Formats: sequence, structure tokens, C-alpha cells
Amino acid sequence: MRRHLQENLVASFIKRLARLSLTAPAADVIIIAAFIGNLIIRHPTLKSLIHGSFDTSVGWDPFLAEEPDPESTHAQESSLWELKTLQSHILPNPAHSVKFIDQNLPSLEWDLGERLDGSYSEMFDKEVKRKGHYSTTFERPTGLSLPRGEQLLNYWSLS
Repeated sequence: MRRHLQENLVASFIKRLARLSLTAPAADVIIIAAFIGNLIIRHPTLKSLIHGSFDTSVGWDPFLAEEPDPESTHAQESSLWELKTLQSHILPNPAHSVKFIDQNLPSLEWDLGERLDGSYSEMFDKEVKRKGHYSTTFERPTGLSLPRGEQLLNYWSLS
């Protein structure tokens, strides 16, 4: 027999997972994103979290992260801006795993088993095998010091 949970309780759990994903290791972000997606698929009324109902340009989120009562966090009035932020993750795998918020969700939940099998070494191996040239600096390094005119030298002395 399936037990039904209140939507605001699930929304609060999703928001807390989304907040955790901001500081989680890259491999964990992939799992958290799929789990959040599955919860939204299972509770379709929570698709409103994807689009959000508040103005993100203000910089204020109505979600009360420190509220001990999950039913009083105002999670349903918020959005999943955390996942939108993770779309700019420096690593491509976590960034790709949260792209689902910009697309139509599938009708079936994702299999978390295939995401749980991944490791950091596998993620690293996939990235090393990718073709491409990535520039990390504009000036060729001449030693262990920073280039002349580097803004960082105004604040730190590296000697």
C-alpha cells in the first residue's frame, strides 16, 4: 500500500536537497539531481518549483532553510534556483545532470542505480578522453609567479 506525503513536506525536502547540492561533491550532485527529478515526477504539482513564483533578481528566497518544521519552510513559494545555478558548474557532468529543469520531465522516473555506480575516477577518465583544447590562461607562464598587472597582486604578496 502506497503512503501519500503532503506536497509541502516533499517540497521542503526537495529544497533542502537542492541547497545541499550547492556544496556537495560533483559525483553526489549527479545523484541528488536525479533524486530531485524523481520526486518531482512522482509529485507533478511540484513542477511549480522548477519555474518558481518569486523574482530571483531580488536575491531573496522565501524558503526558510533554518526552520525546523518542514511544513513551515515556505518551500512551495520558492523555486529550484539552486539547480539553475548548478548548470554553470565547472565540471560538465554535474552541470548536465541538472539540465532537466529546462526540459519536459519524462513520465517514468530515472534509474538511480546507474548513477550510483559512477566514481570520481570514471568521471575523470571520461573528461580526459574528450577531444578539445581548453585554455586556462592568456599569458604563457614564465615561472611560479603571477603575470604582471595581475589584480590579485593588489591584495596578496606571493613571494
